[in-house]
Amino acid sequence: MTSYPENNVPLQPEQNPAQGQPYGHPQQNNAPLVDPGIEKDLKNAKLYGILSIVFSAISLLIFGFLSLPGLIAGIMGLNLSKKLQASGINPGNSKTLSIIGVVLGAIAVVFWIIGIVLTVMS
Repeated sequence: MTSYPENNVPLQPEQNPAQGQPYGHPQQNNAPLVDPGIEKDLKNAKLYGILSIVFSAISLLIFGFLSLPGLIAGIMGLNLSKKLQASGINPGNSKTLSIIGVVLGAIAVVFWIIGIVLTVMS
């Protein structure tokens, strides 16, 4: 219920001194909270981590050539995560995803090389 002072003018909502905005109201300007370039790097780092895990896991299951793209995607994801971390931004779980992808990709590459060597020797 709105209370009115003696001159019948509605009271203004209480101002938040930190923002200068009324409590409960969003910011009036539509400025992004995060730089679009950084947001893109965050998404790409996570995407590279996921791709590296998927490619490396598939290559382990079917002994395929996808181990190299998985390894490359993992390295690219790690580089983006390190770049974000160096600029003071938390890369989230993208670094972990990329590390897992690199490890799986490296194991798959080793198995692929062993398979080629065994095929040539037989």
